[in-house]
Amino acid sequence: MGSLMMAADPAVEGEEAQDMSSDDPVKLTQRFYIEVRERAIRGLPREEDWNVLKSFMTPELAATIEKAQAVQAATPAGDKPPWIEGDLFSSNFEGADSQRTGALTLEGDKAKVELHMTYTEGSHTVTWTDALVLKKTDAGWRVDDLVFKDKQKLSDALKAEP
Repeated sequence: MGSLMMAADPAVEGEEAQDMSSDDPVKLTQRFYIEVRERAIRGLPREEDWNVLKSFMTPELAATIEKAQAVQAATPAGDKPPWIEGDLFSSNFEGADSQRTGALTLEGDKAKVELHMTYTEGSHTVTWTDALVLKKTDAGWRVDDLVFKDKQKLSDALKAEP
């Protein structure tokens, strides 16, 4: 709780990064966001990125994202597909330059990890707090949803009509 989650941070590189298992919701959160940032995900993940990110997710969230990908793929030529731009995994369209984990809340088979995020462009800095929701599965902790700063959930946003 409270450790930095930037890929360039020595706290999450090398041996420690390899040790981030699915047995700890905070470590899984950190590993997930390392992948998201290193891959510079914008919009719905593309095939190569999706194959990696899907392994972090519950089957329910993965199915929601795959349905959104199918809607996107079925968009008529010439129309702008939904969920093609912006950072899908944070409240800020441009994403985050840095983030750190905050409070961990455990309740039954669910965990919520606060994410304190920052984005800087020029001399303007924006900060906000999102929360990653995880679920304990037979395979360990998995990402089950994301609650944005405005309390909207990623799963709901992807189910909405584009």
